[in-house]
Amino acid sequence: YLFYLDFDFRASTPNITARDGSPLQANPFLDPRVREAIDLAIDRKALAEIAMEGMGKPVTQLVTPQIFGYNGSLIATRPDVRRARALLAEAGYPNGFRAPLNFTNDGFPGDRGTGTSISQMLAAIGIDAQANAQPSAVWTPARSRGEFSFYQVFGAR
Repeated sequence: YLFYLDFDFRASTPNITARDGSPLQANPFLDPRVREAIDLAIDRKALAEIAMEGMGKPVTQLVTPQIFGYNGSLIATRPDVRRARALLAEAGYPNGFRAPLNFTNDGFPGDRGTGTSISQMLAAIGIDAQANAQPSAVWTPARSRGEFSFYQVFGAR
């Protein structure tokens, strides 16, 4: 299985605010620079070694080599906090923003540790992604109802 992040692309998304709690004019996830900044903030090697306690490995895509469409030439993004901060500033969020990161705490081994670690990594670029771990029985219906703006998903491999 693998963990990946998902974003709400609705024009108006719940729970995302400026760092001071005031409303934002637009959903920051609609800007590809914001999504790239998040990608650059995440240290996949550290997640595999620490949050997954050595039981994981960095991946570059949602499919395995056995599945049509797999691209073996892709390399894992290397973290670059400086570039990530610059991208957020270019996108109009020089001070970052607040977006709770929702994830399960009982879905798969490492889900809580991975979600919590990603929240901490995003803090380094100015995104206050409050770690919101929940039991799957609570998380799944809330996700289905569209209550999340930003969440960690797990998929089978």
